[in-house]
Amino acid sequence: MCNLEIFPPHPSAVRTPRSTIFFPLGFTALVLVLLAVLKNDADKSRVVTAYLLFWFLYAAYISSGIKTNLIAYIFPGLFVYAEFTTPLATPFFYLFRTLLPGSPSPNPGLFDTVSSTFIGSGLMEELMKALPVLIGLYLAKRPTTFGKSAEGYLSSLRCSTPMEGMMVGFAAGAGFVFVDTLYHVVPDSGLYVENPDNFGNGLYGFVHLCQRVLQGLISHVFWTSISGFFIGLCARHPRYLPILLVTAWVLPAGLHTLWNLSPYLGGGTRWIKVGFPLLLFVACFIRARQLGRAEKPRLGSSDAHFG
Repeated sequence: MCNLEIFPPHPSAVRTPRSTIFFPLGFTALVLVLLAVLKNDADKSRVVTAYLLFWFLYAAYISSGIKTNLIAYIFPGLFVYAEFTTPLATPFFYLFRTLLPGSPSPNPGLFDTVSSTFIGSGLMEELMKALPVLIGLYLAKRPTTFGKSAEGYLSSLRCSTPMEGMMVGFAAGAGFVFVDTLYHVVPDSGLYVENPDNFGNGLYGFVHLCQRVLQGLISHVFWTSISGFFIGLCARHPRYLPILLVTAWVLPAGLHTLWNLSPYLGGGTRWIKVGFPLLLFVACFIRARQLGRAEKPRLGSSDAHFG
């Protein structure tokens, strides 16, 4: 039976953000300069989208209480961005939407719609978004031999606790929201390309952009964070590795499917598709904080062994 760590930390062990305040202030100043200099509305939309996503990530980072390098969370977002906008997406697209029945049929019935949504959107996209967390789990499993500078960033991306998994998942989900908000998918290739339309300027464009980002937060970001919670549990409870990994994949894929099918399931489903991921994210976040209050498993110890 696994023992879960629930004891609170000593007050001196709680991180107090000091230098982390200067980064968001500097980033804000940079964004203001860019908005004043840039003339293209599409470029301004990219800057504002990245800025909004950053503040959501920063709020989660401060609330998490973990001691990691904030800047390191850029890399999961960039990784997901590259997955969906380069040929890296091609093998996933071929597997889930060509070999498997993940592509919608011309005249789909109910079963065809559910299966294509679950396989082609849910399973495929949630696996791709979870890859940075899985890489973080691998880094937690095996000590690295990189230089001191790289080691500092890699240490911040290790997923040896549920909270670390949630934070990497949060950053990866934010990377996808950036793509999903400003790009559109080409059906034949599965790649995301720049959207010729943009949100424009003015109050209406800003409000529309904020709505899209907020929708992405309560969907893709929360789903990938929930996935990160279960992947992070794998480092503490490797005996349950298979079931935790399956849960980390299938549960977010199910939430993704519910979200996409909600227009066909009646008005009440709109509240369920938002409320259930929100409650599940909050529950996972609170539980991850509880588990993170105890000492991390040491690499090579029996608790961290992946045999």
